[in-house]
Amino acid sequence: MNLLVLVQSAVNRFIAGKGFWTELFWRTKASFVLSVWNFRSRVGSRRSNDVYSKHKISLNGFRYLAVIFENTYKSLFWGYTVCGHHYHKGETYNMPESLLLNVENMNWNSIQQMLDENGYAKLPSLLKKNECQELINTYEEESLFRTTIDMSRYRFGVGEYKYYSAPLPSLLKRLREGLYPELAITANRWLKQLGLDASYPATLEEFLEQCHQEEQNRPTPLILKYDAGGYNCLHQDLYGKVFFPFQVVVALNQREVDYTGGEFLLVEQRPRAQSRGHVITLNQGEGLIFPTNHRPVLGTRGYYRTTLRHGVSTVTTGTRYSLGIIFHDSK
Repeated sequence: MNLLVLVQSAVNRFIAGKGFWTELFWRTKASFVLSVWNFRSRVGSRRSNDVYSKHKISLNGFRYLAVIFENTYKSLFWGYTVCGHHYHKGETYNMPESLLLNVENMNWNSIQQMLDENGYAKLPSLLKKNECQELINTYEEESLFRTTIDMSRYRFGVGEYKYYSAPLPSLLKRLREGLYPELAITANRWLKQLGLDASYPATLEEFLEQCHQEEQNRPTPLILKYDAGGYNCLHQDLYGKVFFPFQVVVALNQREVDYTGGEFLLVEQRPRAQSRGHVITLNQGEGLIFPTNHRPVLGTRGYYRTTLRHGVSTVTTGTRYSLGIIFHDSK
């Protein structure tokens, strides 16, 4: 996946501002190389997320070559596609390579182990400072959002959050798509531990189709803002019959610099026992994976469910911004 993104990005930068025939030439060469690499990576890697083509793969003779040239033709006359998003001719692909590299190169074995043991896992810096600021700047662009929620009106807490509308900002869309596949592996393992069948598909696109079949069509990623005195009561983000068992929060500004207080709270309610609480702090750009609803815990008689709720403690000074990445859509 890394090579695909880097090659496509390099070609786009190289041809910027050049004439039509130069663009035609380099798009032909790049599309052919990317197509060949994409098919090889799809055959050889179970984790390949790049959707340069929806064709079923066959490496037998003319069918293989025909699909490669079809991809090349589409690239030349209709633009190009990266990670499932189509960019029309003249539209710039400015996806930061660092984002996909960060997600791909994380130690997912360690992350999955932390999820199994603790129910949550901190992620190393997902976003750079300028990328965090880019998302904070979207807060005032009302056209990007479908709904604004005043938390005090509904007694959810004190603060405000906004749900992004479709299409999501490119940075957010790529982050959501990139995190999903590895989390789906853990999600299916948790289902099996609870005696249920694995039901989460390998890609976010397939999972969202399940949401849409249940009339859950509205995107749920959101940005949250808390001024001094703001907080978020303990809650769950379910939104419908279909939900993904993990979600991710990303800190968009720096604690002890831009704000104080405002720690992330995660409370686990155990059967026939008192609740267990976690207080988690995040630096700017860092993320946290945590359960949406419940998780399996190994007891003396096998696995049992514990229910989790999350919230935010009171912000004492400044303004706290965070990004919420929820993978299921809402009714």
